[in-house]
Amino acid sequence: MKITIDQYYLITIDRIYKHRKHNIEDIKSIIKKNTNKSVIQTGVDGMNLTPEIISTLQKKKILKYNLEIPNFSRILSNSEIGLNLTEYKIYKHMIKNNIQYAIIFEDDAKINEKTFFDDLKNITEDCPEDFLFISMFHHPRPSQQQYIKTLKKYNQHILFSKG
Repeated sequence: MKITIDQYYLITIDRIYKHRKHNIEDIKSIIKKNTNKSVIQTGVDGMNLTPEIISTLQKKKILKYNLEIPNFSRILSNSEIGLNLTEYKIYKHMIKNNIQYAIIFEDDAKINEKTFFDDLKNITEDCPEDFLFISMFHHPRPSQQQYIKTLKKYNQHILFSKG
């Protein structure tokens, strides 16, 4: 399957930027140099979410009223809520701008400029036609192991989510 990445996003927040500035700038530089595309940098700092903001988001049905994580018996932290809101913003941007395929990096992502784009091409050529997203990380929860596929030598832990 031939996939063209329409947009690149980088999730970071101001208070973390200073600690990961070098990595963030490396990612942006590598993407720009190899694709001639800019990276949209965005992030919602969950530490700035007040109970009033969370209540408003719940009323708008952006956040569920029950913020417990299934099978974990705990409430989401404000940082987790901030990350989810950032992803929500990105998805809204993708829909509004008719972006079909995007890569979303977190600010601690490490990419190897020499292999990343070739590996990405090989991974996307092997993905199922009806995929929703590809997550390139090792998922430690055994309940998710059924979705992990081994793709040649490129990455032994690729998670495809089917539609």
